Amino acid sequence: RAGLRRHRAAAIATAIAVGVGVALSCGLQQRLLQAGGLLREASEAIASLPALLVLPLLLSCAIALLAAAWLSVSLYIASAGRVERGVLHADERLQWLFLLHSLGSLWAMEVLFHWAFCATAGLIVRWYFGAPSLAEGGGGGALLRASCRTLRYSAGSLAIGSLLVLPGRPLRFLLEHCLHQAQTDGSGKPELRGVAHCCLRCCLDVATRHLQYMSHNAYVLVAVHDVGFCEGARQAFELTLS
Repeated sequence: RAGLRRHRAAAIATAIAVGVGVALSCGLQQRLLQAGGLLREASEAIASLPALLVLPLLLSCAIALLAAAWLSVSLYIASAGRVERGVLHADERLQWLFLLHSLGSLWAMEVLFHWAFCATAGLIVRWYFGAPSLAEGGGGGALLRASCRTLRYSAGSLAIGSLLVLPGRPLRFLLEHCLHQAQTDGSGKPELRGVAHCCLRCCLDVATRHLQYMSHNAYVLVAVHDVGFCEGARQAFELTLS
């Protein structure tokens, strides 16, 4: 009887596992097929437009130049002030100027990221819907035209979209700084600090990634239908809900 019970329990567990596996395979089959189709189209796009591989390098160079400009201006601001008896007295108004300069640099960096995404989306859309001439010369001319078209017609959309994502980075830095100070402080319970750290970081990550997801989908619609960012965000939100 004991052996029969063990065999019966094993059969029930096997049936449950097989049922769960079948349910998961049926539910994920459509998504796996979509992912496979996306990977196939992406490989064909890269094969037809190899100039797309140059865009991350150009973006890295632009961000490096922006960081160098931020550093040089920050050094000028930090060294400005009155020198009395060998001591530099900085002007308090320059601290606000440094803050505005840092926020502007972060905004410009986000604009660069979103410009690259929107230009890539516009080029891929025009290639996908049948423009074989784009692949001539590796797609370098097409990439340049897509980048110029994005800056000419979608500069406002890039500015608004990057401005929506911008508050997440300073908030993350401030949160990490506060949590680090709380961890170095000996008072309080470390378990509660750890739980609060995880909860706050999770909430901030969810909000930031949701905004990035919505802005990226909005840029795709901006590139496809030549609409504004607000209209593209509305359509992207409706597509997400549907």
